[in-house]
Amino acid sequence: MKKIQKMQQFPPGIHIHTDKEVSTQLLVGIVLLPIVFAWFTLKQGYSNKARILSFLWLVINIIPSYYMFLLAIIALAEIAINILDLLP
Repeated sequence: MKKIQKMQQFPPGIHIHTDKEVSTQLLVGIVLLPIVFAWFTLKQGYSNKARILSFLWLVINIIPSYYMFLLAIIALAEIAINILDLLP
């Protein structure tokens, strides 16, 4: 059920846009790959609620990735130290 974006005519130069509903395809994209699809909610017409929730989901997904990246860096540093200890 898509809401069609309605534009009401007010005094010249002023237009009020209603909020668009997040489509099923965009919702699936945000859930599976938020780093790409959350940005589409910044387009005109999406509600602040849709934007906040999509970027909150993005942050929730980025934090573990960043943590795993740091663990990988630490592991590589430990390997490098062990290799240097083996050298004469």
